[in-house]
Amino acid sequence: MKFIAKKKDINIQFWGGLIAICLVGILTLFLFNKGFPTAEGWYSYYAKSILNGDIVYTDFEYLFTPVYMYLITGIIKVFGYNLLVLRIFGVIIYCLLTLIIFLTLNKVFSVSASVIGAVTGVYYLQSEVYTVFYDYVRVMDIFAYLSAYFMLLTILDWQQHKTRTFKVFFWGLFTSLFFLVKQNMGGLFFFFSILFILFSCFFFSWKIRQFLLILIKYLMSFAIPVVLLGIVLWKANVLNSMIDSVFFGAMEAKGGIITILFRWITNN
Repeated sequence: MKFIAKKKDINIQFWGGLIAICLVGILTLFLFNKGFPTAEGWYSYYAKSILNGDIVYTDFEYLFTPVYMYLITGIIKVFGYNLLVLRIFGVIIYCLLTLIIFLTLNKVFSVSASVIGAVTGVYYLQSEVYTVFYDYVRVMDIFAYLSAYFMLLTILDWQQHKTRTFKVFFWGLFTSLFFLVKQNMGGLFFFFSILFILFSCFFFSWKIRQFLLILIKYLMSFAIPVVLLGIVLWKANVLNSMIDSVFFGAMEAKGGIITILFRWITNN
């Protein structure tokens, strides 16, 4: 079964994407400055601590990698403690999410269906219990959806027997960033991506050499951001503390690795 959509007019795609972004942007602009959820101040406080000289994992506890925290710290360092700037950043995030979802759906469905899917999908994200448009989960969503987008592009190339496609590199790269924002969800996506590549080896009847080249390319692209962050944290003498917090402390907080990987089976 092939998923390749019919060739579409580039102008129709452009206007479809623009309509989806505008619809989501209007909703986000209407809501972005309403209320003040208690969860909103967490990362501003972390940023303040870092800018005051405190060191993550050493001077205060944190159960994720510091990628998102450093991002918020950088914004605050440039613009100061301006809540409006962070909320505008949240509007940009939601518009970017809309674009990524639209581009992904548009590879399979019509432009009109992709617009409806993108807008309703992002509106669904906004139906959660609190409104922090720039929350770390939303940044995680960007990398998660980009991972899925390049995964889809890779599959479409595989269907055309293009096993040397470079798109698998971006699939691995964005999976790595997904993992570095929220390691439990990103780790699951990475784990099942490996299984999917293995499944594809049998489905497309690849030779062992083809399979290994694709797997190595994916693993190498995944490793690049992880290694770079590891070097930065090693230079700051907090790499061991980060590993202990992110892998052991976070797993204990979630009930252990077995619970994390397989609780969804018993829940459903």
